[in-house]
Amino acid sequence: VFQDVFVEHYGTTFDDEFRNFLYWNYMTGSRDDGLHYVDAADYPEIAIMQSHSVIPTLQQSSYAVPYTRGSNYVEVTNDSSYFGIISFSIDPEHIAPWGLACITIDTAGNYDYREAYVGADGKGKAYVGPFRDYEKAIFIPYIKGSSYTGPYGYVYDLYFRPIGDADASDNIDIDDVTWIVSYIFNGGPASYPIIAMDADCSGGTDVDDVVYLINYIFTGGPPPCGEGQ
Repeated sequence: VFQDVFVEHYGTTFDDEFRNFLYWNYMTGSRDDGLHYVDAADYPEIAIMQSHSVIPTLQQSSYAVPYTRGSNYVEVTNDSSYFGIISFSIDPEHIAPWGLACITIDTAGNYDYREAYVGADGKGKAYVGPFRDYEKAIFIPYIKGSSYTGPYGYVYDLYFRPIGDADASDNIDIDDVTWIVSYIFNGGPASYPIIAMDADCSGGTDVDDVVYLINYIFTGGPPPCGEGQ
C-alpha cells in the first residue's frame, strides 16, 4: 500500500523515502540545520551505536543489531587530522537486502548524504576522502524490507584505503596503473573518491601519477603522497 501511494502520488518509492528518513533522523536535536523536520530541534537525537577516532578498527561487532527497516549509526571523528581515504566495510551474518549510507560533515560544517554500493551478498564498502577535508563521517548500515524480521548481525572494519589504490582492491599494484591509464586516455571510469588516482598528491590526475606509481611498484620509489597518508 505504501509503495503504491509513493509511486502514484509522489513519484518516488518507499525505499527512496526510507533512505531519506535515515538522513533526516540524524538531523535532529543539536544537529538540526533548519532544512529537515520542522521541529527537528525538539526531537531526540538518534543514538550513535559506536564512535571512533582511532583508525584502523577491525572486526567490530554490532551490539545493537538492526531488525528489518532498522539501522545503526557509526561515527568517525577526525581528531587526529587524518589525511587519507577512510574505508568502512560491512560483512553481514545474514544474506539480506542490506544497504549502506554515509553522512559527511566537512570542515566548513556542510552536510552531505550518499549511498554506497552493496552486493547481493550484503557486503558493502563506503569511502570518504581525503579525510583531512572532513570533521566527521557517519556510516549507516541498514536493512530494507524483508519477510525475516531479524535481528541482523554483522561485523564492520574501519581502515585507510591507500591513495594510489585506484581500483579499490585495498592494494597498490599494476592494476591501478592500468586503471589510471584507462581513465586518462580511454575515457575509463574515475575512482571513487577521485583522489585515489592522485598518487603524487598534486591535486589532479595525469600521466605524472602513472609514472609515480610505476616507480613505486617497480623501482622502490616513494609511496603515493610520500608519507602524507
